[in-house]
Amino acid sequence: MKKLTIYWMICRMNSKSRLFGLALCLVAPLAFAKASPPSMPSLSERCRAEVEKLCPGDSASPVVQGCLQSKPDALTGACKSEMERLRQVGRQMSRRGGGSFSSGGGLNPLTPAVPHVVYEGRGLWKSPSFREQKFGAVMPVWTGEIDRVAMSLGGSHIRLGEEVRLDSGTLLPRDLYRLELGSQYSRMTVERKSYSLRGSFGGTGDKLEKGTSFSLIGSYGWPGSGKGYWLTVLYFSNNGPFGNYVPIPGVIYVHRTDTLMLMVGLPTMGLQWTPTPDWSLSASLFGPSVSTEAAYGDFDKLQVFTGFQWNRQNFVLSERVEDRDRLTIEEKRASGGFRFPIVSNLRAELQAGYGFDRSAYVGDGFLDKSRGQAELPDDWFASLALRLAL
Repeated sequence: MKKLTIYWMICRMNSKSRLFGLALCLVAPLAFAKASPPSMPSLSERCRAEVEKLCPGDSASPVVQGCLQSKPDALTGACKSEMERLRQVGRQMSRRGGGSFSSGGGLNPLTPAVPHVVYEGRGLWKSPSFREQKFGAVMPVWTGEIDRVAMSLGGSHIRLGEEVRLDSGTLLPRDLYRLELGSQYSRMTVERKSYSLRGSFGGTGDKLEKGTSFSLIGSYGWPGSGKGYWLTVLYFSNNGPFGNYVPIPGVIYVHRTDTLMLMVGLPTMGLQWTPTPDWSLSASLFGPSVSTEAAYGDFDKLQVFTGFQWNRQNFVLSERVEDRDRLTIEEKRASGGFRFPIVSNLRAELQAGYGFDRSAYVGDGFLDKSRGQAELPDDWFASLALRLAL
């Protein structure tokens, strides 16, 4: 039996920022949606047997997921840790790459089963000051026995406190925006073969209407020998991390043990290791972007963490020499913080750290600075993130 979710909304926007006024309007109905927790198709045989014994049936079905949601304390600690490890892998993968990589769950081949909303705000104060706000939302709109469809919305706003001039004489705009609407279809068969097609379309840059951006990613996965899993992907975008209008194929092998999830391949690599229930170590590499984290504590109560990120963001400026030119903002960050639940499924993440090797440059493609560059000052930063899953 298939479930169809149709939602309708009417709202008024009084926000001073049209971008975030629109975002709040679109994601507000998610707070009232009903859904079940995400399925875990890559669970170990031991944990899968435990889930089937507790809630018989297909673990990907909404009925079984609802059963697990109603019995949160019935699973063993090892199985709950394994499920949380898979969720963490999904969270890491969803932050890489922009476009469809971030709009619908990253490289995760399954469409999210749970509506969720994320907001993040970050600030640096040394001149020119730097303020960044991000939001994302995913809404499953159709769920079958093995098929799912979801819609997503993502956006960001960067505000520079002062004008920045590149060494070529180009003056950068003080406000940069991103707004993307995405959709995803996925299928997971009883043989654990996965199919996924995802796309996003929107605008990015100083004027959204003049900075069209799009991306498309398809994937196919199948079980390997033992606990392994193979995933092939093909990514195409006019604003991608490796260049514009460049198809990027990829092959990834996923190996899992009771405490380790390891992804090896191109264009991404990663690991999630939980040597004990309290310790969690993770790392991921997607082309030019790097992220590492070490966390300690109970995820359901209080977790402290420290980490490092090397990140790049690309924007399409309304005034550019060549159509393929892109503005890139690059930085490295070392930080620490803690995350904790506020109420029910609403979680907060507070962190502070130091941003360094920060720069902005314009060119065509990966690391091309032919249109000019400028160094941005190293500085301390603070950030707040709120994550709501329903």
